[in-house]
Amino acid sequence: MWRVRRKWLHKRQRVSDNAGMKRITVYVGPRCPHCEAAKAYLDKKGLRYRVVDTATPKGKKLLAATGSRGVPVICIGDTTLRGFSPKAVEKALKGE
Repeated sequence: MWRVRRKWLHKRQRVSDNAGMKRITVYVGPRCPHCEAAKAYLDKKGLRYRVVDTATPKGKKLLAATGSRGVPVICIGDTTLRGFSPKAVEKALKGE
């Protein structure tokens, strides 16, 4: 019985750790220095994020769904940032 409970606590702890993280998506274009700067900043902060390449047809559709036409676009939770600003990213991560 102890073993089952130990697994349960481990799963519970893992769920609570992930609950505080916001999903981050970065829409990037080819040869975009601001896109590279945004990815480097998120890497430096140790954050996991999804990259959407807007040079592909699927990426173009996903970018259009955000209501944006230029890159980079960074979606953090429910917040959409157009362009890259470290201060704006920090604000969105804190939920302000």
